[in-house]
Amino acid sequence: MAPILGYWDVRGIVQPIRMLLEYTGTRYEEKLYVCGPAPSYDKSCWLNEKDSLGLDFPNLPCRTFLRVAVFTSQLPHLPQSLVWFIPYIVICYMSTDFESDKAAYLAGLPAKWKSLSDFLGSRKWLAGDNLTYPDLIAYELLYQHQALAPGCLQDFPLLQDLMRRVEGLKGIKEFLQTPKCKDMPFNNPVAHFGGRASK
Repeated sequence: MAPILGYWDVRGIVQPIRMLLEYTGTRYEEKLYVCGPAPSYDKSCWLNEKDSLGLDFPNLPCRTFLRVAVFTSQLPHLPQSLVWFIPYIVICYMSTDFESDKAAYLAGLPAKWKSLSDFLGSRKWLAGDNLTYPDLIAYELLYQHQALAPGCLQDFPLLQDLMRRVEGLKGIKEFLQTPKCKDMPFNNPVAHFGGRASK
């Protein structure tokens, strides 16, 4: 039985997990939950099911290995890796004045990109010579930010090179070309940016 990856029908924070599964050639199935349209943004497809799964503290994303489930809250390294996503998620989902908050957020972005670029330095990958999961998180973060602010990486060739290396990896290269991957929104429709309504 193939493991099941459960998440919303968006790229969100699960896209690096999808890319990792594709890169490693891991056979998996996806269980996608669809957030309803405005004004209610109904999430009952997940909320009505999660407590019947027989899992402790179910949350999305969820990956099941036979009868064992792994959630982001159970992966000690993952929250630290996802810290770069938090301010982005806040402006996408919680902003009360998106354009103003976006402008303030983008003003601080070059310093973050410089920090990441300096950390990468002359290494091929963030941790050295071998690809690690944080490289895939960085890729997705950079990809979504290019949609949010086209040209935001123009002064950071090392980060552009990192993206190209990820995009060229066997398994990931093919996955990124699939219509499902290319057409999938970044966020749920409730988001100010990257949801179905804004695509």
